[in-house]
Amino acid sequence: MGLPSVAARNESARYCWKIFNTEKVRKSELAGTPYRYWSSFAIAYLLEQRLSGRIDFLDAGGRDGGTLELLRGLGLRGTYTLVDLQPRLASRSGGDFEIEVVQSPFRDFRPHRKFDAILFQSCLECVESYADIAWARDCLKPGGFILVTIACKNTRRLYPGFWEQGGRHLLDEGDLAPAFAGIGLRIVWACPLGGAMSRISQFLLHTRFSDFVRRVHGATAAKLFPGIAKIDPLAKLYRLVNLTSARLDRLGPLWRIGHCILLEIDE
Repeated sequence: MGLPSVAARNESARYCWKIFNTEKVRKSELAGTPYRYWSSFAIAYLLEQRLSGRIDFLDAGGRDGGTLELLRGLGLRGTYTLVDLQPRLASRSGGDFEIEVVQSPFRDFRPHRKFDAILFQSCLECVESYADIAWARDCLKPGGFILVTIACKNTRRLYPGFWEQGGRHLLDEGDLAPAFAGIGLRIVWACPLGGAMSRISQFLLHTRFSDFVRRVHGATAAKLFPGIAKIDPLAKLYRLVNLTSARLDRLGPLWRIGHCILLEIDE
């Protein structure tokens, strides 16, 4: 598939700028936080590289099932399983994907099928013991893989709301391989997410500034014109800032926010 093996060469994770070449990224994610922006491109890039045709896909912690939009955009079909504490999607059959929704904590989840791919996007920060997800290794098909995005330890002040909601189990690069080796998985590809400029834009625009603008929007324009109440007044600005920040991060690729890693069974 053309992806370098980090584990085999015992090298540090390197920025992979090719992730921004994919056109399949979810457009709804482009106006999110800089970290979400990077994560969405990395996930779309890897799924485009590894999956085709009919698949069985597990979205762990997928909440609203937004990943379905990406899978359909990639021309995939098959089964889509979502496991979450508070899912916002309903099970249904028919169409390009048979959808199964399971309301459950990870530690109690017992999958009844094997999967081609499993995604943990920005949710393992809430998992204290990876023994709670040890089932992931046993429910992979031959050739199957797991995708994880997880933030670094020095992002606690950058995302105080997430910390308060339980996202406290952060991992730096040196923690990743030992953490997953403990449940029989090995890293075959790893990419830092975000850099100094992305951190700066997160700090300046996604904290008090965004809260202030949305409060004003809700108290003024949204009341006068109810039809625009659900429109994010900062969406266009965020898309531009995220694009610019990611390009400027190339000039100084340091001070990463997190990682996207590709895992396979450690035979």
